[in-house]
Amino acid sequence: MDEGSTEVESQILALQNELAQTILSALDIQIQPALAEAIHNTPTGSAEALQLNNQAALLVMQGDLPGAEPLLRRALALDPAYADAHNNLGRLLQLRGDLPGAVAEYRQAIDLLPRIPLYHFNLGLAFDLGQDLPAAIHAYEQAIALDPTYVKALNNLGFVYLESGRLDQAFELFQRGLRLNPDASYLHKNLGRVYLEQRQPSEAIVELQRAIELSDVPYAEALFYLAVAYRDTGQTADACAALSSYAEVAPDDARDEPGRPIAAKNLASELQCP
Repeated sequence: MDEGSTEVESQILALQNELAQTILSALDIQIQPALAEAIHNTPTGSAEALQLNNQAALLVMQGDLPGAEPLLRRALALDPAYADAHNNLGRLLQLRGDLPGAVAEYRQAIDLLPRIPLYHFNLGLAFDLGQDLPAAIHAYEQAIALDPTYVKALNNLGFVYLESGRLDQAFELFQRGLRLNPDASYLHKNLGRVYLEQRQPSEAIVELQRAIELSDVPYAEALFYLAVAYRDTGQTADACAALSSYAEVAPDDARDEPGRPIAAKNLASELQCP
C-alpha cells in the first residue's frame, strides 16, 4: 500500500487525534467542550506535523518550553496553515512572557479556523494578562458566542467585569457558569468577591466557604477574602482563623499576588489576631 496515499494519511491523522485525547486523559486533564472541538477540528495535510504538534503540546503541559518550541516550529514549517500548531505556539510564548508574540499566533490560528472557541479564549487570556481589557472582553465574548457552555470563558469574562466594577454583569456570568458546573471552586470564589463588593458579606461567606471546600488544595485567595467577609460581619475569631490558614499558603500566593500577604498581615494587625 502506498504510504503517501490520502486514505493512509487520513487513517494516520485519525489515530493521532485519538492519541492526543489519550494523552490528555492519561494526565487526568478535564477536556472542556471547546478543547474537544479543537482536537477534532484542526486539520493538517501532514501526519508528521500533527505528530510533532501533539508531542509539543504534551511538553508544554509538562513545562518543557525549550523542548516544545522546535517541534512546533517544525510542524509549522511542514504546514504553515496548521491552526492548532499556531495556537500551541501562542500558548508557549504566553507562558514565556511574550504576550505580543502570543497574540500574533492566536490571531493566526483564528484567521485559519475562526470557529474554534479555545483560540478566542486564549487570545482573551493574552490580552487580559497584558491589561488590554476591552480586547480581552471582545475575545472572551467571541468564545462564549461560539460555545455558550464554555465555563472558563464565562468565568474569565466575569472576572474582567468584576475588576472593572461592572458587578451586575460579573454576577450574571458567574451564576451562568455555576448552573453549568456547580462544583467549580473558582466560580464560587469569584461570586463571593462580587458579594463582598456589593456589601453582602454574609452571602460572600457562604460562597467563599464553598470554594474552599471544593478546592483540592488550600485556596489562598478564597481564604483571604473569607477573612475579609468575617471581619465585615464582626466575626473576629473566625476572621483570625481564616487568616491563620491563609498564612500557611501565603508564600506560594505571593508569587501570584505579592500584595496580598501584606494585606493579610495588616488585616491581622487590625483585628489584633493572636
